[in-house]
Amino acid sequence: MAHKTETKRPTFIVKGKTFLAKPNMDEFLKEAGLPASTRARIRNRLTAIGIELTDQLFDKTLKDLEGIDQISGTMGRRIYEHALRVKRKGEMVVDFTGLKDIQKNYNFLSTGSSSLDEMMRYTSRQSGWRSSTVVELYGKPGTGKTQFCLTAAVMCLRSVEKGGWGKGIAYIDTEGSFDAARFENLCDYWGVDKEILNDKFIHGTADSFDELDRVIEGVASRTEDSDLGMIIIDNLISPLNSQYPTDSHHLNNYYNKMAHLKRTMDRIRNLVNRKNLICIYTNHVEKAFSNYGDPNEPQGGLLLGYSSDIRIRLRAAMSKNYSTIKISRKEHLTDYGIKLGRANIVDCGFLAEKEGLFLIGAFGVGDPVKYDELLDHSGYALMYGFLGIDSEGEKIEMSG
Repeated sequence: MAHKTETKRPTFIVKGKTFLAKPNMDEFLKEAGLPASTRARIRNRLTAIGIELTDQLFDKTLKDLEGIDQISGTMGRRIYEHALRVKRKGEMVVDFTGLKDIQKNYNFLSTGSSSLDEMMRYTSRQSGWRSSTVVELYGKPGTGKTQFCLTAAVMCLRSVEKGGWGKGIAYIDTEGSFDAARFENLCDYWGVDKEILNDKFIHGTADSFDELDRVIEGVASRTEDSDLGMIIIDNLISPLNSQYPTDSHHLNNYYNKMAHLKRTMDRIRNLVNRKNLICIYTNHVEKAFSNYGDPNEPQGGLLLGYSSDIRIRLRAAMSKNYSTIKISRKEHLTDYGIKLGRANIVDCGFLAEKEGLFLIGAFGVGDPVKYDELLDHSGYALMYGFLGIDSEGEKIEMSG
């Protein structure tokens, strides 16, 4: 008689004691040290207020848990302390070797432009987008923010053999700019099997920050099922401004607006660090849609700066940039629906403030080094309305 082999579940050790890395709620409460006589009651109470998964406990403060009706302060503290253990998979304080072990888990992903990859070159000699990172892209309309998001999403889905992560993405679109047919064409262009989209692509929309919070909760509950590697929010600031207008008639909204922004960014950062993801969000400059504010500064102020690991400003290229990559005429690019842009790291604790160049067009974000190839690809798209040649120069077989 054949015996079914049980899959070994992941664990971690703290002070010589072994804990489950992904416990269900009953297992979590038991390992937190709650008496058997109280576990069912506490689980039911947590369920009654919408906490059914252990991951939902990771965003709660000690005050939140101690304040839940029918859960004592002692029980609340035990839940909180064990949530910290499970969230970090170990001690809150580690030595230098422990820190290096944690950082060995970082993953790196190409941006689509060798110049941008070089701009984000790390001491480890890796380059490009890095996991466990929150990235802000900001700039005026038309500077390529959405193209960055689309290309990053496709690169994440791309197989490891082709230089991607082979992981799922969550794309939160707050401005209605996501086009499914265009995204499928980009998948064809970059060599992504579209069959995986049903399992590895999550799409959400949000018109307010309350709605954005709900979408992020939904994404958090599906990180394992969709094998997520990336969260994209295009645009972060629009639903915030929609819910909290702060013009001269609504100045009293400012405090609530900033407090809500901080809560949401804390939740995003916890999810990114816990699951080794990258979150890329876009933002407008202050003077994007009015005559007020600094045209060089992103909206959200210092709070968003503190909430992000890397802030990148996108702008149109200058004349000298064209000669750098040996493009003789700007008009030659625009004739093919291509723009040359520049990106600058303006704030980051672990990368120098450098500049990189990129092309944007029907292909998303492209490498200026491949200028001649991209002209051919864009010429086809300009003529037929879609990309018919992939990034390797092969004809795309259109389905349907």
